[in-house]
Amino acid sequence: MKQARRQRGFTLVEQVATLAVAAILVAIAVPSMARLVTHTATRSVEDSLFTAARLARSQAIMHNTHVLLCPSKDGRHCGDAQWQQGWIVAVDRNRDNQPDGAILVHGKPDTAHVILFGSRGRPRVRFRADGAAAGTNLTLIICPRHDDDGHAQTVVISNTGRIREAPADHAERTRCRAAD
Repeated sequence: MKQARRQRGFTLVEQVATLAVAAILVAIAVPSMARLVTHTATRSVEDSLFTAARLARSQAIMHNTHVLLCPSKDGRHCGDAQWQQGWIVAVDRNRDNQPDGAILVHGKPDTAHVILFGSRGRPRVRFRADGAAAGTNLTLIICPRHDDDGHAQTVVISNTGRIREAPADHAERTRCRAAD
């Protein structure tokens, strides 16, 4: 007597059911993953700006000189650039609001996921040798793109040189929504 061969594999119904379950899981995961990527990009820019400001202040104190934190389009000069285009930290010994020598830090935001802008009227910060940053406070607002939940963050630099991170207030979140 001949034995029947046993067939192995999946039926079409089993394969369709597996694909349907996988599609449902992907549909659930994709929006969460997009929010995670945007949140991570926002946090990364916030941390980079906070670190750059702390470095600028500490370098000014340690080297008894003036150090700039300013927006920069080309990564070499301070100018009329927007914070969205990037920023630099550099020594400014002659106080002309331009770097004197090497750039200490050059940063750039993830523009696909984040909008970045500074408070009106304060285009840059120059830390003095005593750690202060004369003038008005500078608030750097980090806005996640397409974020209706209002998860914008700020880095605030006071004229005394204090640097802090904080969630954006209502007016700043409104400005974020207008910019998006």
